Amino acid sequence: MKVISYNQYGGTEVLNIKDQPVPEPAKHEVLIKNLYIGLNPSEAITLQGKIWIARLESGILRPKQNILGGDIVGEVVQIGRDVRGIKVGDRVATRTKGQALAEFTALNAQEVCLIPANVDDLDAAASILTGVTAYQALVELALVKPKEKVLINGVTGGIGIMATQLARNTKATVDGFGSSANFGYLKSLGLNKAHDYLFTSLEELNETYDIIIDLVGNWSAKSILKQLKPNGCAVMVGYQSLSRTMGWLLRKGKRAEGKQMHILNAEANPERLKVILQLIADKKVKPRIGEVFPLEKSPEAFEVLCAPYQYGKLILRT
Repeated sequence: MKVISYNQYGGTEVLNIKDQPVPEPAKHEVLIKNLYIGLNPSEAITLQGKIWIARLESGILRPKQNILGGDIVGEVVQIGRDVRGIKVGDRVATRTKGQALAEFTALNAQEVCLIPANVDDLDAAASILTGVTAYQALVELALVKPKEKVLINGVTGGIGIMATQLARNTKATVDGFGSSANFGYLKSLGLNKAHDYLFTSLEELNETYDIIIDLVGNWSAKSILKQLKPNGCAVMVGYQSLSRTMGWLLRKGKRAEGKQMHILNAEANPERLKVILQLIADKKVKPRIGEVFPLEKSPEAFEVLCAPYQYGKLILRT
């Protein structure tokens, strides 16, 4: 099988196409023929290795794993002898810790989620990390409620698009910072006020919010606290520097006036993924698909992923 591997941090020039044997599933595993692989900005961060705090997980001097990628949609082609509840031919979605940029993946059967019949493969692939992260931030941590005011930094990205729909489903009001090129699409999803991050800063806003979600990581904890209502909740998902992250860590938990601050490490387990896929099946949320590249064009796809902005979710097909 073909895999996209790398052995050192850098740009797309360090990505290589290699042949490896198809893995044999263990007794508790399933072998998946990967059909679509969703790409996330976190994979670009891992590839480049420019954010040193991220290297604590991926490897200080060089990558611990030589295959990137995590979001997989595929078909089960073989099962281990102890696997129950999954059969050959099932369409499944999963989030792995690396090893996704390949034609086949073997993993624990308990880590996969069956895809509802009326959910398209591309929509499923585009919603794994984005949908689950939005769900964790808004529903599990911030406990979003009707009539609350929500502010999202990075609203025009993949997670922001899903978060906007989740918040609007609860009848919350959503404002956001992002790229003006995508504001029309977000307005169609119910975005209230759109702020171009190039021309407006958080400190310029003359209103406060019940919930603030920072998907970019370029807002200081101090600035966010000023814009947060009493008993409000802020969640940081993206990060750009150690100093910003440390600022959040020092203020993490409950603050004055009941304000709460959380740092989210998203975990796309099958239970959460099942919720997101059902929301797609029920037409409550829908991801925005961008470009789809063949697996062998992974370097080109990562060139787009590493660029300052993308229009929709980037996906690889095998």
